[in-house]
Amino acid sequence: MCSSTATSDRPVVVVDCGGGYIRAGFAHEAKPSVVEPNCTATTKVRGSRGLLVGSEALQCPAYAIHRPSCRGLVLDIEQQRVILKKVFHNCLGIDPRECALLITEAPLTPASLRREMEECFFGAFRFREVCILSAPPLALYSPDLRKQLDCA
Repeated sequence: MCSSTATSDRPVVVVDCGGGYIRAGFAHEAKPSVVEPNCTATTKVRGSRGLLVGSEALQCPAYAIHRPSCRGLVLDIEQQRVILKKVFHNCLGIDPRECALLITEAPLTPASLRREMEECFFGAFRFREVCILSAPPLALYSPDLRKQLDCA
């Protein structure tokens, strides 16, 4: 499902929110420029800060890890928003208002969860163009897979 509030030649950010890792980059790149754990953690060490996001969570000696998704479905949209904020602003260094977004979802995602994701991308991040597609068919467009198919 693709939605837009404006049409133009914006850089396209591609995001795959997997159960274990988020892979993100730009459509013109062959591989993701960011691979970040899709999780947050709260520390169990006294005197350290409370919420850690992504790779920060895995570097802490004692933590309780939390994942926003279960079986591929994003069930905690607020936690996913915190993780994506780090990916967009700190890792990719983009202003979402200046980019279009292509993001994957699990097959057969309920419409109510898709609407929550749309509200997050249009409301919280203020993307002007968003396209949410099922992940498995997009794998066929992978540059590495296409090279293998051409050689066969």
